[in-house]
Amino acid sequence: MTICPEIAIATELADGRLCKLAWESDDAETPILMIWHADKWRSPLLRAFMAEAESVIGDGARSG
Repeated sequence: MTICPEIAIATELADGRLCKLAWESDDAETPILMIWHADKWRSPLLRAFMAEAESVIGDGARSG
């Protein structure tokens, strides 16, 4: 079983190759992980995205 956006599997749902299951809970959680090589260049846009993600997610996130 997996969770993914319905739009990503619309064709498979329509073809009957996948089926949609009812989700019973509103408290689903998933870990978020960002990994980068310390010696590799990161664009200003990527750095901004990572900083924003850290500010929104917070809660134990740390940058390097």
